[in-house]
Amino acid sequence: MIITVTLNPARDRFVAVRDFVAGGLNRIIHDRVFTGGKGNNVAEIISRVGVRCVAAGFLSGESGRLLERDLMNKGVECSFVYTEGETRTNIKIIDQRTRVCTELNEAGPEASVEDVKRLKQVLANLIRKGDVVVFSGSVPQGLPDHIYAQLISDVQDLGAKTILDADAALLREGLCANPDAIKPNINELSSLIGETVITPENAVAVVKDLGLAKKRKVLLSMGANGAMLFEGSSIWVAAAPMVSVVSTVGAGDAMTAALAIGLADGLSNEEILSNAVAYAATVVMSEHFEHLSHETIFEQRKNIRIRRIETD
Repeated sequence: MIITVTLNPARDRFVAVRDFVAGGLNRIIHDRVFTGGKGNNVAEIISRVGVRCVAAGFLSGESGRLLERDLMNKGVECSFVYTEGETRTNIKIIDQRTRVCTELNEAGPEASVEDVKRLKQVLANLIRKGDVVVFSGSVPQGLPDHIYAQLISDVQDLGAKTILDADAALLREGLCANPDAIKPNINELSSLIGETVITPENAVAVVKDLGLAKKRKVLLSMGANGAMLFEGSSIWVAAAPMVSVVSTVGAGDAMTAALAIGLADGLSNEEILSNAVAYAATVVMSEHFEHLSHETIFEQRKNIRIRRIETD
């Protein structure tokens, strides 16, 4: 089974405008509200391809209840801990001409030590040996940077495999618990060294210099430049297929979903990377995962070629 943990969930309001002008008048063409939070996105994607997934983490208030109901209506099992306050709403403004997305994210409600204790008990009741647990996204106010490291250690003691998709200090601290896999993008990789990683060649050097792939899989998403998967001294590389992009929101989460399914099913690194790129390519062709299916993923995989590189 796959379990996702979303500590700072959101309801995402997508607002479409034409020729967005910062500081000016923008007229809304249409808007839609979706369940959000990186881990919840992963859970929905996994469920859409017919794999069992349980979404866990924190929710708050009526907004949280709406989010949970939406996930359950999409076939996702839920096991959330409710905290004080209201689950946040994020606004994503999409320029229909340029396809550029401007994001306005709320901070979200705080979480307490007691909330974390209740979540740990929920996970302890859910997890069985061999399960895959995905930890994704930001964390609520009031929680320390090492919270993911704590949770990863706990679920590893229960025999679960772990994936971490986080940024900055959360990623840096989380690595101390030795997750089985991480899924950074270029910006998140840059945050580990405090410098901008621009090219795939730079990314390879950073992963090697930091020793990130010595004990784990590293699935690096690079947007239009495709993706790379590192493990040990080997690198698998895939270019991004040419698709008509509607929205890039959730593309990274689609790759994390493919990584989780790959770990759960024992797929090869080549298969994991091919699926990850195919999932992401399919997701960007719609506003919110509407095109995602076994058939569309299979069609995208036809266009993906994987090459393997050995490093010393």
